Amino acid sequence: MISAKLEHYTCRVDLLGHAGHLQEVENMVMAMPWKPHVGAWMALLGACRIHGNLEMGECVARRILEMEPDNAADYGLASNIYAAAGNRHLCENVKC
Repeated sequence: MISAKLEHYTCRVDLLGHAGHLQEVENMVMAMPWKPHVGAWMALLGACRIHGNLEMGECVARRILEMEPDNAADYGLASNIYAAAGNRHLCENVKC
């Protein structure tokens, strides 16, 4: 039997997220047998942007920024969630 590894979970997060199963993905990430890494949260953030789920996207972006507060690319991704939702004024307030 093959045991699922972190990379398998991240792939599943990406696939289910792109299919629009955002709540299922969030639940899966929270229930992973390991502490979720940034890649899993990034995949969910991308799915939130694609499907226009600003509320979940904000929560996910906060988690990512807490994990990597010094990564400027993360702030750009957080800003993109607002831009995709048409909230340019909020987009401009995301600072590194």
